[in-house]
Amino acid sequence: MRLLEKAENEESYAKEMYCRILFLKLLIELNRCCIENPEVFHKTARYDKKVVEMIHYINENLSQDLTIEALSARFYLSKYHMMRKFKEETGYSMHQYVLEKRILAARNLMLSGMPATTASAECGFKDYSTFSRAYKKLLGQLPSEACE
Repeated sequence: MRLLEKAENEESYAKEMYCRILFLKLLIELNRCCIENPEVFHKTARYDKKVVEMIHYINENLSQDLTIEALSARFYLSKYHMMRKFKEETGYSMHQYVLEKRILAARNLMLSGMPATTASAECGFKDYSTFSRAYKKLLGQLPSEACE
């Protein structure tokens, strides 16, 4: 049965979580294929070097200023060209990518025992209410519920 059909037939209870699990299973299978057959995937894969550099920079500097203006100045690119190229390569807008990375990093810090307010500040959020709204929108629960 195809993944989408399986998810659509699922009852409403935990449907969103079930869809995420199915998606993760798909990603795991794709990664296994890549590992088992590296010659097939590496020959055709092309990556924009600047986008790869941006992704590495963002991932390593989540607490820093990651505005479009700051990133375009850092990578010597027009902000419009940079945003278009990033979206083309990753499927994410730069803002969406940075936001999700920050939220997931904060969640990991909270799960390791750090208070939510501290974790949000460590991951680049200026105020807790913005973090809390974004966290709930992405993960479906409040940060205070994550550690329970």
